[in-house]
Amino acid sequence: TPSRVKLMTGKYNFRNYTHFGYLNPKEKTFGQMLQSAGYKTAIAGKWQLNGLYHGAEGHADNTRPFQAGFDEFCLWQVTTKTKIKEGGGERFWSPPLEQNGRFLTIKDNADKYGPDIMSDFLCDFIKRHKDEPFFVYYPTTL
Repeated sequence: TPSRVKLMTGKYNFRNYTHFGYLNPKEKTFGQMLQSAGYKTAIAGKWQLNGLYHGAEGHADNTRPFQAGFDEFCLWQVTTKTKIKEGGGERFWSPPLEQNGRFLTIKDNADKYGPDIMSDFLCDFIKRHKDEPFFVYYPTTL
């Protein structure tokens, strides 16, 4: 998580990393910069940046990836819904994921492999945006 915050903001963690699993929504990210430059942006993989571990303000906000500069997302652990509740929390087989603000339950992804779901999501994004500038960020769950 600290590495993702550092990478997304371009700042050393001592300047912006206040809590485990938290990306301050006031920080400017590369996603926002690329959107401003006309790119379509997508992210898939790990999120864990809402501050759910310490109950940060907005930790249950499933629009955070949009606010961080991503037009589309397919992520593990955006909100507390993806914690071990509905019989899972595992990111590999039958993962609970959030896709573009919609919660996909373990039942929705029954017998599917998480990294395959995420890479298929990104491949679809690339196909749809192949004729325009795009950026894909894949903080893998492997």
